[in-house]
Amino acid sequence: KYFKDKAYFKTNPDFFAMDKSGRRVTHLQLCYSNPKLRDEYERNLEIILEGENYRGERAMMSLLHDDYGGKFCYCPNCEALEKKYDPPAGAFYDFLFDMCRRFDKKHPKITFCCSAYRVEQTLTPPPHVKELPRNLLFGYSPLGCDFSKPLTHRVNAEQLRNFERWAKLVPRMHWWSYPTTYPRPVINFPLVANIHRIAENFRLAYKNKVWMAYCEFGDGP
Repeated sequence: KYFKDKAYFKTNPDFFAMDKSGRRVTHLQLCYSNPKLRDEYERNLEIILEGENYRGERAMMSLLHDDYGGKFCYCPNCEALEKKYDPPAGAFYDFLFDMCRRFDKKHPKITFCCSAYRVEQTLTPPPHVKELPRNLLFGYSPLGCDFSKPLTHRVNAEQLRNFERWAKLVPRMHWWSYPTTYPRPVINFPLVANIHRIAENFRLAYKNKVWMAYCEFGDGP
């Protein structure tokens, strides 16, 4: 509601991701390596805080990338940051750490929340980063796992491995839980008795520094 007058793709197409052909597009992510984008993003966060009458109390703000799969951006600067951080979300991680530094000075009681989400994006923690900013809370969101089985099952080994790697990197975690199965790839909700699965997943989350949980699920089952 604070940005109804903005048309960034018209005024600043360089804020948006570049595709393989070199075009700026709206169906990928933002161009997180762009310093002008970061400055504008910071200004927009300040506008939100002012609009919400923020007065310095403890608060949480989301810094989530868009819900599109695949590579973030093909521009040379973003690809250079991919090589620096190793995983495909290098530019996004660099953007996150930059925002955390900027706001830690001005608003030390604000915590940014982000998602470890999608194997090909942020599910894998950056291997060369040993410590995250104190004002950054990662939420583990294992969207690609087999929802009919707990994370400890062998078919979810990759998701479990990354979950445990994040837990070693951070003092506490946010768990984005999917208690019920989504209708993938079938049209109707499958009949899965998953009460034990939910309990086992939350026991696992508790052991891995989960401090807060958000549950997303369809209301069909």
